[in-house]
Amino acid sequence: MPIKVLEVIPELSTGGAEQVIISYLEKLKDDADISVRAVAFFRNKGRLWEKYAEETGLAVDYLGLPDEANALEIIGELRRYFKKNKPDVIHAHMQFVKKICVASAFLPVRKYQTIHSDVSRIYSNKEAVIERSYKKAAGFKTICLTDKMAREADRLFCERSLVLRNGIDLKKYKTGVRSEYRLKFGFDKNNFVIGHVGRFHEVKNHELLVKAFSEISRTDNTARLVLVGAGELMEKTEELCRTRGCFENVLFLGERNDVPELLQMMDLFVFPSRFEGFPVSLLEAQAAGLPCLVSDRITEEVFVSNRIMRLSPECSENEWAKAALEYRTFCYAPKYSLDDYSIDTITEKLKSIYLGQDQKNRK
Repeated sequence: MPIKVLEVIPELSTGGAEQVIISYLEKLKDDADISVRAVAFFRNKGRLWEKYAEETGLAVDYLGLPDEANALEIIGELRRYFKKNKPDVIHAHMQFVKKICVASAFLPVRKYQTIHSDVSRIYSNKEAVIERSYKKAAGFKTICLTDKMAREADRLFCERSLVLRNGIDLKKYKTGVRSEYRLKFGFDKNNFVIGHVGRFHEVKNHELLVKAFSEISRTDNTARLVLVGAGELMEKTEELCRTRGCFENVLFLGERNDVPELLQMMDLFVFPSRFEGFPVSLLEAQAAGLPCLVSDRITEEVFVSNRIMRLSPECSENEWAKAALEYRTFCYAPKYSLDDYSIDTITEKLKSIYLGQDQKNRK
């Protein structure tokens, strides 16, 4: 009989972590050894991954909690859900881990938490001590996305963390739709198309991106900016585009399920984040063969090509604009085998963790 795995997440919004969880559900859907399903605290009908999960028949449950649910309500619903579903493995993602620890405290099952962001940014030493006590009492192991994150987590949580990188379906990024998609969005062969994929949140630094693009468009009137994603700062970003006089040359595409195709119509991927964990969208851009101008706050462990240029997010918009105009002409050269980042490879490693074969996960 297959073991029962629960992926526990606050909600299926449009981030990279949610995308990876959807990939896990797809790849393990008919697995003989593991039966996997996701449970989300909150539901936002109409969001991209919720719609996708429903349309493709993926196993996702919703606790149906209101956004203002307090800790006791969340813990109570989780306890009832765990009791009903009797999992063998609980895998927590994102925040709320202390509540999940309390809800699962007396369950004799394997438990993991994946940290999807920069460990040192989201945990102070005091917060780490508190969370460490919860995780230790409940029996949770930590999974990190990079070796660097794992070393920091080891220090904060006094444990030997596991490492599991994010993965993507490589086949989707080589479909030859560049001309079709450029025509679809009104671009000709002379347009310089700059792109970004990510939620509109302070950490993604859309403000710097838009300011740099406004400088680029003054130099190159063929330049266009494509922004894929949604979030609380979207309207503010639109207003900034108007203020900077570049709104007519910026496309706000919202949440999309054709990101691989959209990337193929671009000429340059710009990613000026203030910090990141292991950004899926940057991995996707490299898989699509794009030159990438990125923040130097991003770990080199996600760099899989020699077509990466790093720049500090503290640099001015003029410096970012100059780098973008110069860097568009670089040629693609793979740095590592992309097979190491295939979702098939990553899912097999995850499966070995779920089956208790994780002792040699790190060197």
